[in-house]
Amino acid sequence: MEDKLKHVRHALVEAKCSRSGIINPIDYLVNEGGDIELILDYTKRLLQDSKPTNYLQLKFQTLQTLKHVLGSGRLRSAVYLTRSIYDEENEHIVDIALDAMNRLHVRDRKDPFDVAPTNLAISGQDIDDKDVINGHYIKIPPSGNSNGCFVALIIRQPREQAEMAGILNRCKEKGLVDYTETEDNRLPKSKKKGKKGRESIF
Repeated sequence: MEDKLKHVRHALVEAKCSRSGIINPIDYLVNEGGDIELILDYTKRLLQDSKPTNYLQLKFQTLQTLKHVLGSGRLRSAVYLTRSIYDEENEHIVDIALDAMNRLHVRDRKDPFDVAPTNLAISGQDIDDKDVINGHYIKIPPSGNSNGCFVALIIRQPREQAEMAGILNRCKEKGLVDYTETEDNRLPKSKKKGKKGRESIF
């Protein structure tokens, strides 16, 4: 881990992705910077309707970058941002990175990471009448008024809280408990009773 990342607690990971969600490359270059290759990629996408030739390389680099950031022992949260419309660069990258890093964190007895629920007061009517909240992610599709993007908030959970969430998930799969997510935690909503009236989890 690089020295400059050892003490980082919050990070923004802006992926160097295919930028397939950008519909106005000139406006993007003027306001957010970039290189002339963006215009070339945009032109090729219009003419060939295909992914960039370096698409696989971009995915690999993005995955390695996200894993590198999540490897910081003091990191508490990270925002992962792309300008892509492809799931392979969005939630798939997040899932793979979390799975790989959490395996290491469990081995080293460190608190694991998870994707935080989206609690923004935003609806589909706010952006071209399209749904922008997709599970725990924010996915804004490109439109005539704006470029598209993908946002995920990754937070580090206390190990005990993550273990409890895992137990509740297994109970829900077995039909033994039903629960809903709250802003603070996942809490049981109802439980089945055993023969003697006691609560039965397993």
